[in-house]
Amino acid sequence: MTRSDKAAEYIMNHCRFMGSYSGDGSPYRFLARLAEEMVAAPHTVLFPERYKEHVAYALGMIARQASLSRRRPSPPCIWRPGSSSSSGCCPAS
Repeated sequence: MTRSDKAAEYIMNHCRFMGSYSGDGSPYRFLARLAEEMVAAPHTVLFPERYKEHVAYALGMIARQASLSRRRPSPPCIWRPGSSSSSGCCPAS
């Protein structure tokens, strides 16, 4: 399985709704490894030096988010048309 396939699998299995996440910490470990590989990789036309540094830093920040928070945040409010709620907002499922 390629890294692209693995990333798509994480999105399909752990992020069923935009703004929500459920599952284990494996996507965070995947992103941490990817950030480390990106930092160690040579610069390319696609990822010049400064761009690569910023992308690797952002990936690392996302990966560290899981270890910094002791508890999971509550699921976000997802607007669904036709919701019975007066605000059109209901808990993520």
